[in-house]
Amino acid sequence: MSIGEFSIGESPTADSVTGGAAVGPSFVFNQDDVKYRFGERYTSEASNRKFLGIPLGVYLGFTPSFKNNILTLGVDPEFGYCFARIASQDDSLYILDVIIQANVVLDFSNHNDFPVNVVLRVNGKLGFPHSAEVLTQTAAPVFPVDILIGVVTAPNTIDVAEPFNRDTPYAYTGAPLGYGFVKSNAVEELLAAIALNSEIAAARTDLTGFVHPDLVTRLEADGNSAAMADRLGKENKTILADDFVIAAPTDTINVSRAFSRFHRNITGNTPVQDFVGFASETRVGAITSGNISDPAPAGAVIDVERNVCAIIDATTEARFTDSTRQVAYGRLVHNEIALSGTDITFTNGVTTVAGTATLFTLQVATGDIIQDPISGDFFEVGSVTSDVLLDLSVVFPNATTPAATSPGLRRRFTLNARTRSGPDSDALFTMPASTIRVYFNAWLTVENSQYDYYTELLRAFEEDPVINATTTSSGKALVTPTLSEGKAGSIFAIQQLSSQVGPAHVHTVDFNGAVPGGSGIIDVTQRGPTGLPGNPGGAGVPGPQGSPGAQGQGFTNFDSANLFRESPVFQHGVLGSGVKYTFTTTMAGSEILFLTGGNSEWYSPFIFDSDDHFQIDNIEIVSGMQVRLSARVPIGGSPAAEVRFFMNAATR
Repeated sequence: MSIGEFSIGESPTADSVTGGAAVGPSFVFNQDDVKYRFGERYTSEASNRKFLGIPLGVYLGFTPSFKNNILTLGVDPEFGYCFARIASQDDSLYILDVIIQANVVLDFSNHNDFPVNVVLRVNGKLGFPHSAEVLTQTAAPVFPVDILIGVVTAPNTIDVAEPFNRDTPYAYTGAPLGYGFVKSNAVEELLAAIALNSEIAAARTDLTGFVHPDLVTRLEADGNSAAMADRLGKENKTILADDFVIAAPTDTINVSRAFSRFHRNITGNTPVQDFVGFASETRVGAITSGNISDPAPAGAVIDVERNVCAIIDATTEARFTDSTRQVAYGRLVHNEIALSGTDITFTNGVTTVAGTATLFTLQVATGDIIQDPISGDFFEVGSVTSDVLLDLSVVFPNATTPAATSPGLRRRFTLNARTRSGPDSDALFTMPASTIRVYFNAWLTVENSQYDYYTELLRAFEEDPVINATTTSSGKALVTPTLSEGKAGSIFAIQQLSSQVGPAHVHTVDFNGAVPGGSGIIDVTQRGPTGLPGNPGGAGVPGPQGSPGAQGQGFTNFDSANLFRESPVFQHGVLGSGVKYTFTTTMAGSEILFLTGGNSEWYSPFIFDSDDHFQIDNIEIVSGMQVRLSARVPIGGSPAAEVRFFMNAATR
């Protein structure tokens, strides 16, 4: 056989040992359909093998159509032929082109074994006959000596999906050779596809930056009333908090339950929602002061100027005033933390809440609101029993919930009563024992109309700091309404040795031009300067000596063996940044007279680590002879120290 010539083999190529045997219909090509690549004799074998040309596979045509179990692999409609490039069964480095200007037809009428692979295969090399055929086989094609045209998955069904069920030289991820050709205008189409993909991704991103799965959900998110209202400026409303009982005079009260959706629903105060602190024109919530967590929530601000709450007596609906008639008001201080521990459990129908590795005694106080992480609701704390147990002020109303994977949040809203002490200053005000009603200011969206409780404050009046005078109490002077000029007076009593002498005396003063219910000028005698002190009275004789008092407490016992307690080792590297921990122990004796403690060991395996330190927060008597030392790991960095603490006491 001379170089540059070809011939068609008489037997099918499927008999080759390198490929699978034919199990169905096949098609043998004519002589002119198989072209082999020239390998001139003056070209070195290395070069001839190095430049093998373009990648192998189906380039044009072999377009499938099934009808009445006849599979037709049609020519390309634009170019009018089928074209594929394949390696020879006899020599995989010998590349041949198969070109046919007619359709390839396979009859599957008597074939029932599926799926089968439709494979193109050639034989031949320089100096030997060449043959090619399309055949069907169950065995997987062996690339590059088998070119997969498609997979017949069922009668009248063929799958030519690239790259899985059709070998093509086109470039795509995971192409057999790792590379391939792209069709005409493919780069432009790729750039357009990238731009379109970016545009679609941008179209699915809502105004908050969240990327939705499709455009419909994005438009729904941006178009609902809540989202539209959130984009508008917030409106400031006066909100009714609740009534709070003050058992004893104080200037500070925990009003946290007024900011819980659950408790607002119980009292019927609108709006029924949870309120966060540090609100502004761009952040829904209550106007507060305090320390904002780092990083700060979007829009959160400490608003000292507008942080003003109204306080009235819930019984009289009067505003409290001090002795100078300055009206009392309140300032809200907000504090929110994530509770320590691993989990927290609320139980339906009871008030008890149990935590695991929590620090309730350090982080929670009566009146705070804590979160059920599963429902998201906040509940008021009635009392704290221990680090892992507390009681709510009401029974937990939800269905029994499993332990949450985190203990949730603790929120504390504290109301500090104030009065003005100057143009730019105020001072603490002590609220008397009473039931107070509190109103606070909040920024809300315009999604729903909200009732402004400011109109209720218009009926409140200022409490008069001076009461009516009586024979036993000083107070306001009374005006006699029956006289044309009116008379004002004061009532006083003369006493000797704490006993009144004679009846109460009334001293009256005439008004000049005053009328009942009107204004006027009172003319009273001005009090003169204080006179010199009088001579001291005679001194009496000393009284008899009293009996001795009871013996006082003293230091009676010190036993270092029994009263010195040392903690276990705390590994900062294990605990992690910022974690709090405690050392609790019980001292010997019946009463602790003096308690102290400190660090007994401090060791770091990293001598160049600059953040190995510790912080002792508190040393306290828990109850009886039980004592506790509270400490924490420093925040930030990667502390790796191990520390140990001690406590000792003087007892009796």
